[in-house]
Amino acid sequence: MVSLPDISQFISIYGLFFILGIGTIGNLLNLITLSMKDFRKNASIFYLLSATITNQVFISFGVIARYFTESNGSNLINTNIYMCKLRNYLLIFMPLVGITCGFLASFDRCVSTSPNNRWRQLSSIDLAQRICAASILFLIISSSFCLFAYGIPNGTCTPYPGIWSIITNIYTSVLIFCIPIAGNSICGILTWYHLKKSRSRVQPRVSNNETLSGSRRMNRDLLILTFVQACLFTVTYALRWFTFDYAIATAFEQKSVLRKQIENLILQISLVFMYTSHSIPFYLNYLLCNGFRKTFQICLQNSANKCLRIFRFNKS
Repeated sequence: MVSLPDISQFISIYGLFFILGIGTIGNLLNLITLSMKDFRKNASIFYLLSATITNQVFISFGVIARYFTESNGSNLINTNIYMCKLRNYLLIFMPLVGITCGFLASFDRCVSTSPNNRWRQLSSIDLAQRICAASILFLIISSSFCLFAYGIPNGTCTPYPGIWSIITNIYTSVLIFCIPIAGNSICGILTWYHLKKSRSRVQPRVSNNETLSGSRRMNRDLLILTFVQACLFTVTYALRWFTFDYAIATAFEQKSVLRKQIENLILQISLVFMYTSHSIPFYLNYLLCNGFRKTFQICLQNSANKCLRIFRFNKS
C-alpha cells in the first residue's frame, strides 16, 4: 500500500521535474512571442518579459535545489544553516519579482487606457525599465531579513519562533497575497471602465474604422495577457500562502505522525500549484488570446521558412 510519505516524495520529485520541463518550453516560447514587433514596444509587455525570465530562473533554481537538498536521502536543508538561509531567501525573493512584474503590467494597462493624459504618460518603456529596476532593488533589500529569520531551531529549516516568525508571516502575507490581489483587482476594474468609456470618446474622432478596430484588438489582447497571469498568480499563491503561513505558525506544536504526513502532503500540493503558475502562462496566453496565438503562429512560420532556406542553401 502506498503511504503518504511516498506520495509526497513522488510529487516532490517527478511532479516538479515535469513542471520544470513544460515550464522551460513554455517560458522560452513566451519569451520569443512577446519579443515580436507586434508586442515589444509596449511597457506592459516589458513587465511580462521580465516576469517570464524570472519565472524560468525561479522554477529552475527551485526544482534543482530542492532535488539536491531534500531528495535521495539528502537532508542538507535541515543540517546546513547557510543552505537553509540562502535557499529560503531566494525562494521568497524570486517569485516576488515575478508577482511584482505581473502587478506592474496590470498597473500599466490601467494608466495607459486612462482618459487623463498625465496618467498615460506613466506608460513608457523607459519609465518601465526604471520602475522594474527599482522594484527589484527594493525586493533584494527587503527580502534579506530571511538571512536572519531562518534557521534550524528544532532540526527543521524554519523561521525562528517569536518575532522572526511574525515578520515572515506579515511580509509574505502583504507582498505575496494582499497587495497583488487588491492591486490587480483595482487595476482590472479601472482598465475595464477606461476601455468601455473610450468607445464613446474615441469613436467620433476616428474616421478610419480599421485603425480603431486594430487599436481595440491590441488593447483587448494586452488586457488578456496581463490579467491572465495576474489571476493565475493570485489563485495559486493564495493556496500557497495559507498552507505556508499555517506551517510556520504551527511549526513548534506537538503533532502526531499522521498529522505531520498530511500537512506535508498538502504543502507539496500547494508547492506544485505555485510552480505551475510560473510554468503555464504561455499555454494560457495561447488558448485565450487570439492576437498572441496569431503572433506565435507567424513566428513559427518565419522560423520554419528560415530553416528551409538554410537547408536549401546547404544542399546547393
